[in-house]
Amino acid sequence: MRFSTLLMSTLVALFVVPADLEAAIYKYTDDSGRMVFVDDADKIPPRFRTQADSIEEQSGNLAVDQADDTLQEQAVSIADPSIEAQARTQTRLEEKRRSYQTPVMISGNRVMIPAEVAVGNRTAHLVLLLDTGATATVLHRQSLSGLELPKGEMVKGRLAGGQSFSAEKVSFGYIEIGPFHMLEMPAMVITNQGPQLPFDGMLGMDFLKDHPYRIDYERERVIWEFQN
Repeated sequence: MRFSTLLMSTLVALFVVPADLEAAIYKYTDDSGRMVFVDDADKIPPRFRTQADSIEEQSGNLAVDQADDTLQEQAVSIADPSIEAQARTQTRLEEKRRSYQTPVMISGNRVMIPAEVAVGNRTAHLVLLLDTGATATVLHRQSLSGLELPKGEMVKGRLAGGQSFSAEKVSFGYIEIGPFHMLEMPAMVITNQGPQLPFDGMLGMDFLKDHPYRIDYERERVIWEFQN
């Protein structure tokens, strides 16, 4: 009984035609030059069988070629795992490069840039005038009213126009301008005696000399020299 069952299974396996072979399409060109498609090789006239092609075989070859290409690409990725790491590094580099562009306000020949200063856990957001004629950064006391300023050293200073002034040299927890975060940066704090100004102080050469920049007047941005 087992022999009969085994024999029957073997005969079924031998005579079952795979689905992909049943779906094979053949093409040939007849005497008139017309392309003819048939679904069975026996339907091809004998004189045309030597030039007949199986469309399934062509598709199969194409699939094999595509699979080979995919395997080659995967092999490259496996052989060089640093490619993905290099891409991540490049992305971070581009993000950092964009952070070196700081929006500013331009009015006439005045370029005003946002800044943040801190004392303890309190901060103040200021707008500073870029002033290459000022040797030190100067902040208006009125704009720092929300901070508890530590006692500083009283000093004399001179503005770009030649005017002298008295100031208190105060060390701030940090001063942040664009991508730069300066810890324990000192600045001169003065009381503005003149009319109300559209800025809260001046960003002087004590900062600017160490941070080269150019001004994009059209886009109203300061482009800092990128430090990789």
